[in-house]
Amino acid sequence: IPGISSRIGSAKACGGSIGQVDAVTRSKLAANEASTSDTTAPAAPPPPPPCTLHPKVQELVSYIYKEAKNKLTSTVNVHFTAQGIETPLGILTVAQVEQGEAILSQLQDEVNSPNPSRARLQTLSGEFFSTIPHRLGRSRGELSAAVIDDLVDIQAKQELCQLMKDMLQVNANGQGGAVLLNDNITEEYEALKCGIEYVEPSSDDFTRIRDHVVNSQIKVHDIKVQNVYRVTRS
Repeated sequence: IPGISSRIGSAKACGGSIGQVDAVTRSKLAANEASTSDTTAPAAPPPPPPCTLHPKVQELVSYIYKEAKNKLTSTVNVHFTAQGIETPLGILTVAQVEQGEAILSQLQDEVNSPNPSRARLQTLSGEFFSTIPHRLGRSRGELSAAVIDDLVDIQAKQELCQLMKDMLQVNANGQGGAVLLNDNITEEYEALKCGIEYVEPSSDDFTRIRDHVVNSQIKVHDIKVQNVYRVTRS
């Protein structure tokens, strides 16, 4: 035991031991830091390449998506997620929209009948709003006003359903199915599946179209042509 004690306490043993532990410890610490860095700070994805579209085309694409989103979210109870267009019933589907269109057809038949039933219109309106959740008021007056009871209301809802189907198709066309969420002009443009070309104001085509629009006005002449685009299907 005295021999062992002397070796533990010797300067040579302590120095060698300390040096060996420090080297191992430093190696482990370095490995841990690298591992922690890899798990807690993943490499950021590369930034998207700059958009090469004409600035006027970018403005048009941005306007189209902004108007469509505002129209939908101001009327229907939806928001955009990475999974798609989400409603209180779940992710919006084409089948769901088509079910709403079928109810609108029944409403149209009822409105066109000789003696439309108010009770029937209320029931069908409730079914439509249950299928396509809307932003409706809760007071008796607001709920009564929401009843779809004329052809103007039906046409507006049919156009809304078509807008939803178009947006579902556009979202499916994009990479990852999240075009409506990402606000990336290039992805939005590609998802439209068409070619959009800006017609320069100095061109003959612009002059011809501008003159046609201006000369076609009869009673009023307050329509001014600001931009002209050439659109082709992909």
